[in-house]
Amino acid sequence: MKTSANISRKMGDFEVIQRTKDGYFDANHLLRQWNEAHPKKRNRQIDRFLNSTKTKEFIEEIQTIENQHVPKSVDVDFQVVIRQKGRAKKNAGRTPDKVWMHPCLYIDFAMWLNPRFKYHVIQFVYDKFRQELIKISQHRGKNLVNAKELHEFLNVGKNFRAWIRDRIKDYGFVLNQDYVIAYYDYQGNFLYDSVSKHGQSDGQVHRKEYGLTVDTAKVISMVENNQQGRRARRYFIEVEKQWKTRPRNYSIQV
Repeated sequence: MKTSANISRKMGDFEVIQRTKDGYFDANHLLRQWNEAHPKKRNRQIDRFLNSTKTKEFIEEIQTIENQHVPKSVDVDFQVVIRQKGRAKKNAGRTPDKVWMHPCLYIDFAMWLNPRFKYHVIQFVYDKFRQELIKISQHRGKNLVNAKELHEFLNVGKNFRAWIRDRIKDYGFVLNQDYVIAYYDYQGNFLYDSVSKHGQSDGQVHRKEYGLTVDTAKVISMVENNQQGRRARRYFIEVEKQWKTRPRNYSIQV
């Protein structure tokens, strides 16, 4: 049997309590803090949240998914909410009741409780989606965009090889300054790049990939003069702004 310990951490101005044995969070602890911090607002109640139609549907979905991971030999339904009565104190009174919630439900509860937290959660998810709009990777200390992926995103009606060759020629992009070329064998193993001709193996080159600097990718996106090109350019500008305020690490290789 797992022994349970409680972990305390910060979520904005509030303290959240999570137990280690199943990762559940104490919703009642968060609720008390919220009501104390907002005495002029009508007190929120957990049952109002749990009894709403949307919450009930969400709980059913969590149960359905989680029960798929329970062995058929175990005849126990997965509990999304676990209520725990407070204990009597030695001197007087009782400890507060606890309402342990599945992490997904707890986040939903916190967003229902605190609109500001809801904004930050949605912004975090949006940032994740935006990072995947066009992948940016690091290679030899440079942030690079895979030219084939950019070509596909821009919906260019032209063969990739001809397209990248013409873009490099027409706009005078310089090898190893505005872009690099990486070479791979038949198994997809990296051989070497244009920066260093000294490879990691003696295999024969099967394909080459172009890695564009973000500045180069912005120029190429702009000159496509279509909606996708404008969208990509705005994306690269936003990424650069984020790097200046909160640098991010990209681990996907070109």
